Amino acid sequence: MSLVRGVCSVWVAVLLWGAGCDGSRDEPPPEGFAGVFHWEDKPDAYNLSIEPGGRVRWSHSGCDTFRQGHGQWEVRDGKLVLTGVGGGSTVTLERATDFDGLIANGPVLASDGSPTQRWPRGGVCAVCKNPDGGPVLGPVEVRACDNPTLP
Repeated sequence: MSLVRGVCSVWVAVLLWGAGCDGSRDEPPPEGFAGVFHWEDKPDAYNLSIEPGGRVRWSHSGCDTFRQGHGQWEVRDGKLVLTGVGGGSTVTLERATDFDGLIANGPVLASDGSPTQRWPRGGVCAVCKNPDGGPVLGPVEVRACDNPTLP
C-alpha cells in the first residue's frame, strides 16, 4: 500500500508542477520588459506582447497581410531572449536608454537588413482606408491603438 501511495504522491506532484502550482508560470518579465511594443516606422503593424510566465504573443498585420503566433522569453545576463517568435530564430532584447522601449539585437518578426530594431512601448494598428478613395493595397499608415490584434 505504501508503494501505491508513493507512486500516487509522485504523480500528484508532477501534475501540480505541470499545472504551474509552483508559481514559476506566473513569473513576471523583468522591469521595463512587460507590455506591448511595436516595431518603429514600419508601414504594417508589428506588435509584440511580453507577458508573465515566459509567454510572448506577436502579430504582423496590414490590409492584405496577417500573421500571428506565440513564443517564449527567458532572462539571460539581464537581457530577454526570445525563442519561437516570427521566423523561429532566437533574438535578444535590451531596454533602450534613449526612449521607452526595447532594442532588438537581430530581427524579431522580420528583417529590414539592419543589425538592430527599435521597439517603442505601445501597440499600433494598420489604417486601411485610402483617403483618396482608390483601392487599398496596403496600410496607409499605422496609428497607436489600445487593442492591437494579438492572438
